[in-house]
Amino acid sequence: MYTRPLEKIDGLFVQAIGEMEVKRQTFARLEEEPELILKELFDPTQKRPYYAFPFLVFERCRELGVPECDYHWLQDYLVELVSRHLKEIDSGVKVVAREKDYYSSPCVILYGDYPVAQFDFYEHTFADLRNGYRKALVKAVEDAVKARDTAKEEADRWERYCSDPSSMVQGTGLRRLRQRLTLLLHGRWVKVAACCKAEVARVCLERAEERVRCTEKRLHEYDNRRAELDERYVFWDNYFVGTLGYKKVEAPPWWPLQVLGA
Repeated sequence: MYTRPLEKIDGLFVQAIGEMEVKRQTFARLEEEPELILKELFDPTQKRPYYAFPFLVFERCRELGVPECDYHWLQDYLVELVSRHLKEIDSGVKVVAREKDYYSSPCVILYGDYPVAQFDFYEHTFADLRNGYRKALVKAVEDAVKARDTAKEEADRWERYCSDPSSMVQGTGLRRLRQRLTLLLHGRWVKVAACCKAEVARVCLERAEERVRCTEKRLHEYDNRRAELDERYVFWDNYFVGTLGYKKVEAPPWWPLQVLGA
């Protein structure tokens, strides 16, 4: 059956307006029923639910005269509502966007500064962050120890040069001769420079040692709270996977900066 172009266009507008109205009504209920964000605001069966048709209004907000209502503003608003909702379930929980400046970003469930799980209300997925986070903490400690050992070698070397500038002479032949001649002509200034370098190296070593203490302390504190965190993980797993039907997925790598709460 032939359909006139104007009828197609009219039908398209009618369908678009209908979809927008349905989503508008859902948004109108969010503050009273924030669980809708987790359950039905986004359709996880779509390829990129966060860019589904009704949400294009946030992409074109400038053209519509409301420039502040962009995707990032929307995400901040939704995360705030979800955080408030989950706090009503468990007052000790903290919910943040994993990548605040990126749309779309999953959310992280924390207790204190320790991540327990990650959920994505766009894709309806849930991931365990505990083991990955601990591995990152262990690596942070290992890296800090290596940096401390390197700093100690450097500090010891310059301390030796400061005490005995002649120990700086190395190599053989012409190179060694030049170094000995430099010490003979500028020995006093060479010693001053070596002692300055030794002082800088000592400060670097102190900072490296402090870094080791901080990372080891954080790992120790995390292990001490692990039983509690495990219990909270089971609770949220039951809520998201069991109650809401979220799909459990592999946890993404945890970023080193986030290990230290930076």
